[in-house]
Amino acid sequence: MENKPKPERRERSKEASCERGRDVSQDTLCEKAEPKPERMEAGPTAQRNGRLVDQYKIQESMDLANVGNNLANKGRYSEALHYYSEAIGLNPGEYRFLGNRSYSYERLALYKEALADAERSLELQPNFIKGYFRKGKALKGLKRYSEAISAFQRALSCDLNRVEAAQEVADCQRKLQELKISTRENLPAPLNLQPVPAGSLGNNNNTVFRSVVYTRSNGGLPAARTAPPSVPAAHPRPGSR
Repeated sequence: MENKPKPERRERSKEASCERGRDVSQDTLCEKAEPKPERMEAGPTAQRNGRLVDQYKIQESMDLANVGNNLANKGRYSEALHYYSEAIGLNPGEYRFLGNRSYSYERLALYKEALADAERSLELQPNFIKGYFRKGKALKGLKRYSEAISAFQRALSCDLNRVEAAQEVADCQRKLQELKISTRENLPAPLNLQPVPAGSLGNNNNTVFRSVVYTRSNGGLPAARTAPPSVPAAHPRPGSR
């Protein structure tokens, strides 16, 4: 008999919890049935969700770019290109990703692709110093030394302490000078236009000389004129003395 009150307390607690559960469910139904006007505005919520998605993409692109940087530092440029491209796909407005991919392209001797990425990075950020340096390296690989010098000099104007850019300028100037010298040496020798001395053609009666004249009948076009063959000198007949 003494233990009977204890189950009653437990039953009361269960009933109280059930009542609380019913109250909560009813409140929830009421909120859904009669929502307040403020909760119906989806604009701020959508914007907040959009910012969260953008932040996720940005963070993921940074992670991918860091993987690409680690691979590039190890000389695994082909693999680094994949991660840089994935990062650019998630965050196309990040100019540094394009500069890093341009570096990998240049190391793989894909100079046209390296130049395209470098120029795109400079469109996004005109003051991107490494962008001018990457552009100069790509132009140098394409043997467009004059344009490469201009790009490296632009990098120097932004950062006077950039020793690598100064070295690249000197190297491009040397290669440009070598290219000019090799081009000059490969030019054909000039033709010898000195007049032919008289009598050097021999005394061949069958030689035909042609000269070019301009007449009105052919509209000022050159016409060939054949000189008459020379008549051999007469020899005395035997016994004519």
